Amino acid sequence: MVVWSKKQNNFFNIAFTQVIALSCLLPLGGLFICEILCCLLVFDESTSTKCDKSDHVWNFLPSVSQATGQFAPQKHIWRIVIALHATPRFAIAFGYFSLHLLVFSDGSSLSRAFRRLSGAACALHCTEILALVGLSFVSSTEDFEVHKFFFLTFLCSATIHMALMCFLQGWGTKAIKYWLSKKEQLSVRLKVRLFALHLLFLVSAMYFYYRHNKYCENGVYSLFGLCEILLIMTNIAFHATAMIDFHTTDLILQDFPDR
Repeated sequence: MVVWSKKQNNFFNIAFTQVIALSCLLPLGGLFICEILCCLLVFDESTSTKCDKSDHVWNFLPSVSQATGQFAPQKHIWRIVIALHATPRFAIAFGYFSLHLLVFSDGSSLSRAFRRLSGAACALHCTEILALVGLSFVSSTEDFEVHKFFFLTFLCSATIHMALMCFLQGWGTKAIKYWLSKKEQLSVRLKVRLFALHLLFLVSAMYFYYRHNKYCENGVYSLFGLCEILLIMTNIAFHATAMIDFHTTDLILQDFPDR
């Protein structure tokens, strides 16, 4: 890291991969800390659930909403890490938008269409971040309808954004015959595989949530919670592939004295 460089007039210079890593490690570490603290401090309260057929159903793992939104200090830890990670995430979203504008810059009608899709992907990425902040700061116990709105917005925007990114960097670059380096090809392969896992865990979570409400079986809600955790981990890993795409990029605060 360079804090001041007289030669380059740089006040601040940090590798963008470090910014991306920080934005991924903050929510991942915060989630694990919240889950561990719930298991150690309030296991019975955080794993006890209700359904139509029973007032108490045994579970072995707190769901994400219970671990991050209902108990102190867990909910405060989660809100802090989500707030801290949001600003770097916006930088990544606009970084990808700028990258796609460069990739799809040959002026063809196909590239113009891909540039518009790049704008949509950036908007969805920003929506995902804002929805995550919203559902983190408004818990289901405080206002269920608002929390539900933010949760569904997060889920839909994240899923569509991941699909668009796979499309743009995979099929889109092939369509305009843009050559990808080996690192960029690796990034596309990882994105596609992580998106497939995301869909698998999403469908599994929906199944276990339905089964819990329908049959009130012991442990099923924890399987839903486990799928939630794996869903979040695949989302974080998907965004972490930006470290490959921006491996030569720096974030710089620079002086331009001739202006």
